[in-house]
Amino acid sequence: MLNSLEWFSYSSFILLLAALRSAFIVPRLSFSFILHPSAFILALVGVSFVVACVVFAAWLHHRKGAGGELRLAGRVGVVVNALEPEGAVLVDGELWRARAQSGDRIARGRVRIVGARGHWLEVEPVA
Repeated sequence: MLNSLEWFSYSSFILLLAALRSAFIVPRLSFSFILHPSAFILALVGVSFVVACVVFAAWLHHRKGAGGELRLAGRVGVVVNALEPEGAVLVDGELWRARAQSGDRIARGRVRIVGARGHWLEVEPVA
């Protein structure tokens, strides 16, 4: 499933290709390229859109995460990557990095969230 930023990136790339394709008109009897003014403007808009998407993506990647306390304690998740003692769990459809609270290896199964530290969840196996 593509997120909105990926849709913007793909659509801007397609728009750019279409603009560049229509910018160069080849007359039938000549081998020279003629740059059509409206197609040049369309290509310029497409390039500007691509640059704006790249800047927006960089801004999203470097912005600080939301502050506040995570309210996930007590929820149950499923181990996606084995916790040795660190790995990944799926909680309510979201993938989280997690650590086994006991430090033991948890290869698979269900885990309960007992706390969070930064962007890491602390989990224990569900009996």
